[in-house]
Amino acid sequence: MSPRFLIVGFDALRPELATPEHAPNLARWLSSAARLQNARSVFPSETKVAMASIATGGWPGAHGIVANGYYEPRTGDGKLFDTGNVAQLAAVTEAAHGALVTAPTLGGPLKAGGKRYLTVSTGTAGNARFLNPRAREQGLVAYSIMGDAASSAEANFEGCVAKFGPPPPASVPNTARCQYGARLFLEHFLPQHQPDVGLLWLSEPDISFHYRGVGSPESLEALRAMDEIFGDVLVWRDAQPDAADIQIIALSDHGQVAVKGRIDVIGAMQAAGFRAADHYRDDVDYVVLASSSGNIWVRDDDPKLIQAMADWLVKQDWLGMLFARDTALAPGALPLDLVQNNHPRTPPLCFILGTDDQVSRFGLPGRSYVGADPMPDNETGGVHGGLHPAELSTLLAFGGSVFKQGVALSAPAGLVDIAPTILAAYGLSSDGMQGRALSETFARSKSMPDVQFKRFSAASGNFRQTLQISEVDGRQYIEGGGRVTE
Repeated sequence: MSPRFLIVGFDALRPELATPEHAPNLARWLSSAARLQNARSVFPSETKVAMASIATGGWPGAHGIVANGYYEPRTGDGKLFDTGNVAQLAAVTEAAHGALVTAPTLGGPLKAGGKRYLTVSTGTAGNARFLNPRAREQGLVAYSIMGDAASSAEANFEGCVAKFGPPPPASVPNTARCQYGARLFLEHFLPQHQPDVGLLWLSEPDISFHYRGVGSPESLEALRAMDEIFGDVLVWRDAQPDAADIQIIALSDHGQVAVKGRIDVIGAMQAAGFRAADHYRDDVDYVVLASSSGNIWVRDDDPKLIQAMADWLVKQDWLGMLFARDTALAPGALPLDLVQNNHPRTPPLCFILGTDDQVSRFGLPGRSYVGADPMPDNETGGVHGGLHPAELSTLLAFGGSVFKQGVALSAPAGLVDIAPTILAAYGLSSDGMQGRALSETFARSKSMPDVQFKRFSAASGNFRQTLQISEVDGRQYIEGGGRVTE
């Protein structure tokens, strides 16, 4: 029989927490799966960016979701475009661009090959949209816990409410919503629609990491609840007549690090004389999005304005890394092409706030400054978006008859490789996708990929930064980067 795939995504799960103590079902399954020990996220390591990379097998520079929020002039209001806002998504997707995601998606070749793709998301509306970007055009099921407007017609959100009751309210941890979504996935969507590829996205432990801390008791409680859901998925699989042909993929989209303090980035820019704000007005030259990573759009892409801002940024002790479309205008910056986020929507300057490797109060290494992100600071919360190895490191494993069993594979891999690997298992083409089929995971494969490592650096004055890249078969993966301190 042809294989079927069940994909379970754990938002923000750091791989080192997938242990028998914190996630016994997942840990037991991992011991029998093909696990990619060096799987990496994208830049910025943000959820909606990662969702689009999972769905397209492409980097942000190809699919166009360049950050969780970005400036979109066609909204007409001068404000940052919120990728979690359903009304904005619809307006820009349908009225302005025709396709917000500018790369081929997994659903297309699957449908062309006679296969069905289905997604259930317990995260934001943007999560649901970018996991299945063409669901509406392709007649696919894309269910969002956020409501009917965020779901495709085929998901029949109101019918689910009539049968299962309304989704529980959002909470911290968001366990009840995840359990509700998992119940729909297992009891309704899988038996009713019989997808060849079905994806369940769980919004924990991300939410409890953000609001209670990475590795906090509350976040570990949420992780155990997600692990119970994963156990339910395994039970469901084992009860199916084709259980031997059902493959399981477990993954996370990024990690998180502890917040070590808050930087008022826009306030600091204004104090230095820059006309900066979080949206355009007549008196604004720079529109700034500042979380742990951030973007700076510049009025008319004026070279003098770009250079003035870049010159100032590299003098700030809170700056971690700086990237630019044109490094000639930004001495000390690295090119955006290196992090594969050079899209027409990408601003001329992107930055990361400073990080370190210190162990947080919950015993996990990695801390970062945060900007305007509404999460708690002073290590009471967590953050992601940058290039600290703990933010980039992701869980990725494949289990089932198609794959090797009980192996830990060291070659670099990434979110962009998931769609090509699924298509390769069906003998379908992944032309147009930037990722590679992870052939080393297949049971029939005996070869291991050749890996090369490269280091890039840039400096200006006292500011120095480095970026580590690995390469497999011409595909590059971001290993990490940061400011060099004496």
